[in-house]
Amino acid sequence: MLDAIDLEDCQRVIDSVPCLVEVPSAYADLLQEEGYAAPSPMEERKYARYRFCRPAALQIIEDLPLLPRMRKIGGSYLVSISIGGAAVLFDEQLYPRERVRIWIAADALTGTVARCRRIGPKCYEVGIILDERVQVHRITRGH
Repeated sequence: MLDAIDLEDCQRVIDSVPCLVEVPSAYADLLQEEGYAAPSPMEERKYARYRFCRPAALQIIEDLPLLPRMRKIGGSYLVSISIGGAAVLFDEQLYPRERVRIWIAADALTGTVARCRRIGPKCYEVGIILDERVQVHRITRGH
């Protein structure tokens, strides 16, 4: 987490970037769920995941050398968080090892893309391993 960033800065960043994510209607219902998610038998999670959907901004802070990105920041949705990871919806496909910063109302988190799966034409679910452990209740409090 970045010590020099205050809540107003985070919200200003989120408000300043357009969100181009187009969530398919079949997936939109899942975004209404809030609370701890039960892991499926195929998942190998270290920590419990808390589902909640909130506006965010995703900033690419280090792209891949063979895939330079023209746009470095865009609107997104934070859809789940755990002590060591987060999932966001973004309108572009991201690739493992790209470095990102997630601007949310409560904080700015940095991490590394671990996976990305296509949900729709302008909707990708991006799994991110966070650089530092977070206190989930602090991130989700007040939302």
